[in-house]
Amino acid sequence: MSEQMAIMPHSHYKNACDFIREITGKTDPIKSGDWATEAKAAFESNSGSGATIKYSEGLEFFAITYNDVSGYNVMGIGDCTDTDVVIPPTHDGLPVISIDLTAFLGNASIVSAVIPTSVLRIRYSAFNSCSNLKTVTICNPNVEMECFSGIAGMYTMFSGCDNLTDIYVPWGEGEKEGAPWGAPNATIHYDTDVSRYDFVDYEAMAKELQGKLDVAQNNLVSVIGRTIKEISSQDLDGATNVGPYAFYNCSLVHVELPDTVTSIGGSAFSSCRSLESVVVSAGIQNIYASVFSSCQALQLVDFSKCTQVPVIPNTSVFTGVPTTCVILLPDALYDEWIVATNWVALAVTYVKKSEYVEGAEA
Repeated sequence: MSEQMAIMPHSHYKNACDFIREITGKTDPIKSGDWATEAKAAFESNSGSGATIKYSEGLEFFAITYNDVSGYNVMGIGDCTDTDVVIPPTHDGLPVISIDLTAFLGNASIVSAVIPTSVLRIRYSAFNSCSNLKTVTICNPNVEMECFSGIAGMYTMFSGCDNLTDIYVPWGEGEKEGAPWGAPNATIHYDTDVSRYDFVDYEAMAKELQGKLDVAQNNLVSVIGRTIKEISSQDLDGATNVGPYAFYNCSLVHVELPDTVTSIGGSAFSSCRSLESVVVSAGIQNIYASVFSSCQALQLVDFSKCTQVPVIPNTSVFTGVPTTCVILLPDALYDEWIVATNWVALAVTYVKKSEYVEGAEA
């Protein structure tokens, strides 16, 4: 298994930002030069009885694009010999976004599996006939689960897993009714506290984000803290890019990007279901696919500082956003903006800066 550290679902923990602030007593953005080491030490000394686990090594991956997101698909067990399989959230610098059909077909060695927040899709028969599989933890509350009806019957994610007794999921009872489990003896354990299911791998995330976010390392702590509620422009001081999945499925309520940011990567704020408002940087040029998708509480995206109409690839940028969400535009660009490619097709509410009444969107 990899030497990377993950936090076991259901264990007691706080995010990296909380840890360091608790240890140092600081309230401002953390300025430690080697914060990744400090965060790891803080976790180890403050996690109490929280168990730690390690990501599995040797799994077989294949590069794919799914829902306009580039990442990796788990194709099979590969050279991995773990009986407790913990799928890593990233591989070669990109998110692990899918588990392929028959990926672990007939594997009699696997006893448990943990599927990280990054995984968007679990295909049918992914764990078919894993005869000794007993426990599965799924970490993404928005994961898509496939089934397939063939000549031989219905194929589901866990068909033939008769010894599977416990499946842990980060959503409430009654949600995802009719999910294609295919495990006749399994109990589904519901838990709406999605923060329990986060993976925090401090050192690896520092390296990953350093490449995807052009931001000083001493500020990265603000990026990986999934339970943080607000991101200020000071937290990302100096950043020019927000990378893919940078804040995916976070508990953010408000975000303000510094004016140096010129691009926002795919799904950067996707599934932030508590996110209400975003102030976009003046210099924004490109906003990639699904950036605000499934942000169901989003009320305001403020583009009023912008000096040009940013390019968007399609309407997926705002998929799942309420039609009442106000897109606040600079007066000088309003007429150009609302007819621009792909912007013209969005189901949102455009408002000029000069006509905006604060709080009206609520």
